[in-house]
Amino acid sequence: MQAADLFEQGMRQSKVAEVLGVTPQAVSLWRRAWAEGGREALLSRGPGGNSYLSVEQERELDGLLRAGPTAYG
Repeated sequence: MQAADLFEQGMRQSKVAEVLGVTPQAVSLWRRAWAEGGREALLSRGPGGNSYLSVEQERELDGLLRAGPTAYG
């Protein structure tokens, strides 16, 4: 809730981005959500939407990523 604290202190969006190490665009989205819904609007809603991959494809991708780039030259 650092962003909410900083917004409540009146800190500029560019400074919030610098302090939190994020993009100004992200802060703009957060600030809009905070202005419309308060701190509650900034709470995580869990992982994003549905994957475009099937369960089998996700397993295959996981295996490839775990093998690392050296496994493929």
